[in-house]
Amino acid sequence: FFYNKATCEERISIIEEHMSFLQERLRDDVILDIYGGSRIPLWQMEIDGKMLELVLCMEPGQRKEGLLSLILFLGGQPLYQIVFWIAKSKRSGTSIFIGAMQGPNMSDAKDVIKLVTKRCHSYRTKNLILYVTQALARSLGLEHIYAVTNKGYYAMNHIRRDRKLKTSYSDFWMEAGGWHTKDDRFDELPLTEVRKSMEEISTHKRAVYRRRFALLDEIDTTIEENVKKLIK
Repeated sequence: FFYNKATCEERISIIEEHMSFLQERLRDDVILDIYGGSRIPLWQMEIDGKMLELVLCMEPGQRKEGLLSLILFLGGQPLYQIVFWIAKSKRSGTSIFIGAMQGPNMSDAKDVIKLVTKRCHSYRTKNLILYVTQALARSLGLEHIYAVTNKGYYAMNHIRRDRKLKTSYSDFWMEAGGWHTKDDRFDELPLTEVRKSMEEISTHKRAVYRRRFALLDEIDTTIEENVKKLIK
């Protein structure tokens, strides 16, 4: 379905543009691996004896919201993921379109998120999954990132029975430096996260931010290197 009120013609166009882009950019064997169920590793780090892994894949259960997924696994369990497709934007160029962002579905989710956030130097896990999506977009040479808003989500099934949102997409995209577009079903996000300068950071937090920025730089480099191996 991709997004709310997408027409049949729009859905067909998305599939054609997405697959055409992959065929032009990625090796044939990589495409066959992804859509044959393989997970392509892009980055990893160890957290308390468990591996935090980022993979590019196509999860059949997410095909309503996109055609590819970036998933963070911790110890083999899915932690956070972004589901997306690649297509031409109405403005210009080829873009990533985020159809959904999903968090952990486990009994100890709060404790797990707290641990990962701590090991990532107080960087929130949902910010991390967006950050790696931005890194992937740059590595693939894409020009824009668009993300569904609360109005754009295809089924709004992230709403609780009491009608309160588990996650307000619209609020999070704005927090992440995004801005509204003419189509209220999509916000646009920056290709690169805007970082605070050290002068903007209080003195007692600067050491944490230096470690965080070093980790993010390492993630950028690793994703770029691994994506190069996938490109024709």
